[in-house]
Amino acid sequence: DHAGHGVAGVKTVGSGQNLGVKRVYSLWGWGAFAAYPTKNDWVEEYNQERQEDEDMKHCILGITGGVGSGKSTVLDILEKDYGAYVIQADQVAHELMEPGQASYQAIVEHFGQEILTEDGHIDRKALGTIVFADQEKLTLLNSLTHPAVKTEICRRILEQFTKAVLRERAEQLSVTDISNSVFIVIEAALLLEDHYDQICDEIWYVFADREVRFQRLAESRGYSREKSQSMMEKQMSDEELRLRCQAVIDNSSTLEETKAMLAGILQERTSLSRENL
Repeated sequence: DHAGHGVAGVKTVGSGQNLGVKRVYSLWGWGAFAAYPTKNDWVEEYNQERQEDEDMKHCILGITGGVGSGKSTVLDILEKDYGAYVIQADQVAHELMEPGQASYQAIVEHFGQEILTEDGHIDRKALGTIVFADQEKLTLLNSLTHPAVKTEICRRILEQFTKAVLRERAEQLSVTDISNSVFIVIEAALLLEDHYDQICDEIWYVFADREVRFQRLAESRGYSREKSQSMMEKQMSDEELRLRCQAVIDNSSTLEETKAMLAGILQERTSLSRENL
């Protein structure tokens, strides 16, 4: 019974849906990968040879949660303890705002030279002051940046799956100690709003008590309670996140408790357990 495997040989997490890298193509299109020279060759080979292989266990996991919930802590654990390849949408967005990158020119054209530093880089603080005071301008900025961010995230996903294929070939040449698993974690503040759930096997919600979040934001970012409250009110509610996510990680307490909770969730999902990574 191979119902738990995706169409690209991707073993899913619990749901049995056909997910993984092939679904990235079908939902978000080949355009994101148009510059990649060997995509057709390796995808065909990958589908034919690995579709029924019990040893290929790949997963794309989404992480979301409110401001101050401690998503970075969870990402750090998944990366260091479980070998996850972590993609943070905000970090990708910042990289694409650099001169010569995908989002730079459009942002400058729409928001003007006044958002640039003396050396021509986008001053993200100045840009933030503009957009967070005007919802229409924030919507405009998102429309300029989000498509490019998705394209880059797709490219990085494809790159990781391509490396897995190359590792498989290396194994066939008797090279030892090579893992053929791909565990990708995507984190984005608007993960569900931007439909990343379309390409993720599961979405996990990082929760923390509101008072804990207030304290963290005051200590780490110097935010007032009023500013934190305003930010929280603009984000998806706890009730909706619990409804739409497949697991909840309570990150209100100690690092050790968060690690233990993650270990328990991962152990329940055998395709993501430590033994399979």
